[in-house]
Amino acid sequence: MPTFPSLSKQEWPREWISGELDNFYGDPRGAGGRANSAWAQENLTKIVPPWAMRSDGGAVSQITVHKKCKDSLTRILNAIWESAGRDPAKIKAAHLDEFDGSYNFRVNVNSPSRLSLHAYGAAIDLAAAENPNGAPWHDNGRMLPRWAIDAFLAEGWSWGGDFSGTPDPMHFQATFNRHADAPLGQQQPASISNSSAHLTANTKFTVTGTVFGGPQDDQPVAYPDVGPDWAKHPGVALPFKFRGPRPKVTVSANGKSVVCPIVDVGPWNINDPYWMTAARPQAEAGTDMSGRRTNGAGIDLTPAAAAAIGLDGKGQVVWFFDTTGAEPMSDASTTHIPQLNVLNELQAIKNQLDGLIHKNGAALQIDQIIKQGGNGQLTLPKNVDLSQLADVNKQLEVFVQLATNILPVISIFVPQLKVLIPVLPVLTGLLKMGDDIAGAGSDPTKIADALAAHLKDVAQQVQASNFRA
Repeated sequence: MPTFPSLSKQEWPREWISGELDNFYGDPRGAGGRANSAWAQENLTKIVPPWAMRSDGGAVSQITVHKKCKDSLTRILNAIWESAGRDPAKIKAAHLDEFDGSYNFRVNVNSPSRLSLHAYGAAIDLAAAENPNGAPWHDNGRMLPRWAIDAFLAEGWSWGGDFSGTPDPMHFQATFNRHADAPLGQQQPASISNSSAHLTANTKFTVTGTVFGGPQDDQPVAYPDVGPDWAKHPGVALPFKFRGPRPKVTVSANGKSVVCPIVDVGPWNINDPYWMTAARPQAEAGTDMSGRRTNGAGIDLTPAAAAAIGLDGKGQVVWFFDTTGAEPMSDASTTHIPQLNVLNELQAIKNQLDGLIHKNGAALQIDQIIKQGGNGQLTLPKNVDLSQLADVNKQLEVFVQLATNILPVISIFVPQLKVLIPVLPVLTGLLKMGDDIAGAGSDPTKIADALAAHLKDVAQQVQASNFRA
């Protein structure tokens, strides 16, 4: 299998930095606000998708993209094709055969004051009918599957389903993906999901393993929940920074196996999730992504893990994610991860929201409008006081981001918590409503308009999630 040197997530342009898109991709604007044909001729190229695609009933034989995105998008599509077992039926069942656009010189639908990444040839839309703009993503078998989304994230692309404003789950773009390790205020909700472990559970990877840590190699590790005596216990490092609880890994050699937590990032690279990109470890190329000479290793083992399988310094090992997928670490080499009282957190937020609604005399009207599907007029009393809304909204935002990552993991061990997962899109809808209400100031008319504009969406989310208060 060929080695694909994936772009580091740092190499894609940062959309929020003025001028960086134009500096990276060139300026696609021509005279009179139209497309620049000279730019298009110089920068656009075509790729052939590995499976049959269609658009508006017609076959799609080629996809037009920026030349800087060509190799990366080719790897992404190949990884998706391999994950589907090269099975056209699985591709069709996931709606991945529905192509809805790449290069298109136009403005951003959700922010008309600036160009869309489609105008740069640095974006692609898939399965728009099942993943419409503005709809929160659900793992429901109809919207895009997580394993396809993760193939894009593995190459550092940004996914519209993670957008902090209006979600756009059909959309993927080659811009810097602000992962959890980004500076505060520059974070995007998701990196590669821990649910990827379910995709590759029991898929075995034969790579070179090396030993790290111990008295002669004492070093800090990348994960703050790992205890100081980590080298004395079985553990591994993989070249990607996992977000949240990490999956366990089983490593085998010499007829022996050991189950290990992931305790560090490496060897060599920090953004090479080769298990998701149908590629060999990038370090096997002889140099890492920063140009350093490597020993070709694709996994690091602590001295304790190496001893357990009889690995003397370096050798070939076989590893796979264990069948439980993403699992909170409980090995002695780590400190304890506090178990979140998710039910109490939900109840506390609900109580604050209920208190605000009742305090302002709109509870009956809101309940009635939701039951009617969001139709109808809404008026609020003139003495409305939403001074507490900003604090509640901040709390809700933090909680929703946290719960979105934690609930799927905790529910493996506490199945009763699975019923809370469908509630999260409803809370996200309330969060958007709160942002607009906070922006309305103290004007009752604007507040009522903001509420009415979102109630129908919230009602639909309630119905879709089968959630009942």
